[in-house]
Amino acid sequence: MSSYSDDIFTGDPDAVLGSLTFEDGASTPALPPTAQEAERGMVTRSLKMPPAMDAAIKSASADRGITPSALIRELIAAGLAQGANPGRLVPIDAVIEAVTNLPVQNLKSA
Repeated sequence: MSSYSDDIFTGDPDAVLGSLTFEDGASTPALPPTAQEAERGMVTRSLKMPPAMDAAIKSASADRGITPSALIRELIAAGLAQGANPGRLVPIDAVIEAVTNLPVQNLKSA
């Protein structure tokens, strides 16, 4: 339930504006750093990737409201954190090979 009355939005717009209270002394919250400010002092690394991966990175970063570089940094940091516990991180090729080599069982006897 809202704490305001819906009827203030159906009246005269000038009356609504007149009912608002402005405070000149209110502090302005700090803005987050710009992409340029956040990337100042970073080391540049070049890498190659398939076009589909690049498109996925661009889309995912846009969905999150961050730059592709920021998303890639987050993903690398997460991968490195997983690397601290190497038993939890398995290359996808190893998973595919393991699943492919599983013995086939007759499910009808179950």
